[in-house]
Amino acid sequence: MLIALSKSARGLSVYSLFQRSGVGFSVFSNVLSSLLSEQLIKEKREDFYTITPKGFTFILMENSQLDRQEWKNVPENFLCSKLDSKFYVPSKRLFKRKAF
Repeated sequence: MLIALSKSARGLSVYSLFQRSGVGFSVFSNVLSSLLSEQLIKEKREDFYTITPKGFTFILMENSQLDRQEWKNVPENFLCSKLDSKFYVPSKRLFKRKAF
């Protein structure tokens, strides 16, 4: 929901936010109330929400943590020295004559 709010220029209504979230209403209302209590979003008008600077910071921190995940690191046993990359010229006699 924070990402949907960050992409909107002036904020979103509750209905638009609910449609973009793709979750059930009970989950949506719980998440909305927790975001309000943590001051990541604020109610600008009745049933219209915008993201706060604290919400933007939260999104940036989450994205930076995704870059440091262990599954992206190559295990040491798969690392080896680079292979020799000399230019290879195939032999003419190995080509099939019908191909040319």
